Amino acid sequence: MLFPKHFIAFHYDNTNFIQLNPKRAFLSYYQNDPYGVKRDMVGLGFYIMGHEMLHYAFQEKKILPHEDHHCFFTLPLLPDKQSVLSALSNFLIDSEISFSGIKLLGLQKEKNFQPCKNKKDLFSLQKTTALKIRPSSVKEL
Repeated sequence: MLFPKHFIAFHYDNTNFIQLNPKRAFLSYYQNDPYGVKRDMVGLGFYIMGHEMLHYAFQEKKILPHEDHHCFFTLPLLPDKQSVLSALSNFLIDSEISFSGIKLLGLQKEKNFQPCKNKKDLFSLQKTTALKIRPSSVKEL
C-alpha cells in the first residue's frame, strides 16, 4: 500500500487496526554497524508500533476521547509514576530491542509537542485515567 509522504503510523479509532509505514518507522535508521552489517541502530520502529498499540489498549479500556490519548501517554499514570511511553521506552531498551536514542527520538519528541497544553482539570483526568489502566483482576498472593 502506498503511504502519504509524511505518514509514519496510524491507529484507526474504534477498530483493532494499526498501520505502519515500514520505510519511515523501521528502515529510516538502518546503517552499517561496526562489522559492516546493516542494522536498525535505534529501534524507533518498535517504539512507534508500541505507541500505536497503546492507542488500541486505551480504546479497549474506554479511555476517551481518542484525541486525548497523546496527552495521557505522557502523564505519570503508572503506579511507579512513569508515563506509559516512558515504560514502553524502558522496556524496549532493557530488552535490547531498541537503544537509548528512542528516548530522544520518541519519548522526548512527543513531550515536546505539549499534548496536554490546553487540557483543563488535568489532575482529575490523570487520576481517572490512571485508575482505568490498572489491571482489573489483580489477585493478592
